[in-house]
Amino acid sequence: MPIPPLTIDSPTSQPTKHYRYLDGWRGLSIIAVLMGHYLSLPVINTGRLGVEMFFVLSGRLMAEILFVKKAALPTFFKRRISRVYPVFILFICTMWAVFGNASGALHLSSQAAVACLTFTYNYLHSYFGESQVVDHVWSLCIEEHVYIVLGLMAYLSRKYKLDAAKCLSAVALIFMLNGAFQTLYLGLDYYDVYWRSDTRGASIIISVVIYLLFQQRAVKAPGWIPILFFVLAAALNIYRVPDPVKYSLGTVCLAVSINTLSTLPAWAMRILSNSIIVWTGLISFSLYLWQQPFYKLIGVLPGPALLAIAIICAIASYQLIEVPARRYLNERWVGAHKTPKPA
Repeated sequence: MPIPPLTIDSPTSQPTKHYRYLDGWRGLSIIAVLMGHYLSLPVINTGRLGVEMFFVLSGRLMAEILFVKKAALPTFFKRRISRVYPVFILFICTMWAVFGNASGALHLSSQAAVACLTFTYNYLHSYFGESQVVDHVWSLCIEEHVYIVLGLMAYLSRKYKLDAAKCLSAVALIFMLNGAFQTLYLGLDYYDVYWRSDTRGASIIISVVIYLLFQQRAVKAPGWIPILFFVLAAALNIYRVPDPVKYSLGTVCLAVSINTLSTLPAWAMRILSNSIIVWTGLISFSLYLWQQPFYKLIGVLPGPALLAIAIICAIASYQLIEVPARRYLNERWVGAHKTPKPA
């Protein structure tokens, strides 16, 4: 069964233009996560880079939906629920059923499962006990928290004619300074600092700001700009670079890259729009969910076999749960006849 292309819906349910290269970016993001988990490269943690790529992609998409297309906020949040919750509930319930009675680091308590479902795991994991099979949920928590912030900013900017780019720049700066303070002054590690929405949320917001600034100034970057800034971002994500630099300057480079992708030279656009990469991007949410428990079982079975099983689970959940549930909920809630693009 072929996987259909996905689109972003406007407030009037008319889909905007589909950008295949953004699906390609999403595909590269999940490939980077898989490389970080299943290959463990010695110089750079591509898993963390992949998550950062997801964050700036979310910022780029949310900027268009909320501040350019001005999607109705009830519609926006209904689409977020239909996008995330069906397959996410299935995943968490499956993890609790399988690992609820497990011992050690794989154990998923009922309290931790509830924290996942309420998107509070990134703050409550230390109280309810971490479970390695759902540790990746921290990134989803941050996204959902930042969407609330962006929704509030969209409301205020529409009602009071505020400059969203300036206001969000201040928020991003506060988040980045908070992360630097906790890392450099308090001496906390990555998991205590950059799993938190009040620090890492800057990664999404920075991309929103750059998109809006580029739109306001009608920036037309040369084709080498997205490539150069992506290379710089990768260089700033090697292990030796301090976390506050990774998630400030490194993130800015990634955000510039994704917000200038449309200017890529033809050869680079062909790579990013490759059918396999785009297809991987389309199933990336399901794949991101299901790869985690199998990654943590490396040693019980060989990594390649576990990755293959994770991909099979992802395809099944995408085809049987994610797309049908999203289509049903969107049609029921907002009368849309198109499945929205994942964001």
